[in-house]
Amino acid sequence: MKKTIWNLDTYDEGKEGSIVELMQDDIKSRGSQAIFNKEFWIWKYKKNNAGFYPKWIKLAKSNDSDFIGGHYTVIPVYLKNKDKRILSGQSVDTLTHTTFRKQGVFTQLADFCYDELINDGVDLIYGYPNDNSFPGFVKKLNWKHLFTVYELGYILNISNLVNSKFKKGIKNIIAKIGLHLIYKVHQSINVFFINKDISYKKIKIREINNQIVDKLISTEHKFYIDRSSDYFKWRYSNNPVDKEIYVKEIIYENETVGYYIIKFKTYPHRDNIKIAHIMELIIKKDIKNIYSSVLNDIIHISKKEKATLIYTYSHDKQFDYKQYKKNGFIKLDNKNFIVRVNKNKEKLEGVYEANNWFISQGDSDRA
Repeated sequence: MKKTIWNLDTYDEGKEGSIVELMQDDIKSRGSQAIFNKEFWIWKYKKNNAGFYPKWIKLAKSNDSDFIGGHYTVIPVYLKNKDKRILSGQSVDTLTHTTFRKQGVFTQLADFCYDELINDGVDLIYGYPNDNSFPGFVKKLNWKHLFTVYELGYILNISNLVNSKFKKGIKNIIAKIGLHLIYKVHQSINVFFINKDISYKKIKIREINNQIVDKLISTEHKFYIDRSSDYFKWRYSNNPVDKEIYVKEIIYENETVGYYIIKFKTYPHRDNIKIAHIMELIIKKDIKNIYSSVLNDIIHISKKEKATLIYTYSHDKQFDYKQYKKNGFIKLDNKNFIVRVNKNKEKLEGVYEANNWFISQGDSDRA
């Protein structure tokens, strides 16, 4: 295949149409039905609660036409580092067209982007790279692999899952039987681990008390997304793709002790199975059986919604990981979590220690 001669370029007004077209072509080539239209692009980039930084969007453009065949960017994210709010970023949407490959497009675009980040005072960025781009980030671009993110699932309907095209973690009939037995055993004993003094109230995103959320996370972790009201509004209320969002406040002894946010999504290309995604699970951990109780409530809601599977993220240095495993969740797949410190490492004490990071499925731009 003939390679395209190209040059480095930066986004300016009007180029989003070509970017979206490039993304859609890639999605179709992979057989995915993910939605990436202009409305989604505008929400993700231009309407991001942390601001719009067009200089961070780097492109590879053909020398003899306006064709865009390479794309790399970082979207702005406000992280909390102890009690400080810092402008950071998430590495997203790495893509190189077939005719632009094996010419160093990815690394040159990334370096071009990082120069802009440094100029804008961004010390820290993170990402969830796919298997194709992961080696390039770590070997060529000075990223550090911090931990493995586990994709965890709780099976609600084994037959629906087995008969669908959703095959993650289901390798053979023995595995299917094993998963089924885990599910059945857990269902029979879970009732004994419910704290009946915990109650739940269905609320709107705007009713979440962000000070409570921050306090619950900061007692255990140093680095996490600042879950401000603006962030929650942008991430969930204004998201043009994910509309079926369910939020509950968790109450114990007349005190709010946490929240959970679930996204219900139906997958037409997987025989219309519905999956309940736990996007946020933030709770006070020192209450007896609180995780078992809250997860039982999520299971109950998900069954009412006729979900086939409950799905979420965690990592093994995060407290909730063991609680998910204890309560019948199994590993379905995994992905990498990486960080890059551009400068001022001395101001980011503990940044390379996995236990200092709190993540949720909602943190990922692809979730």
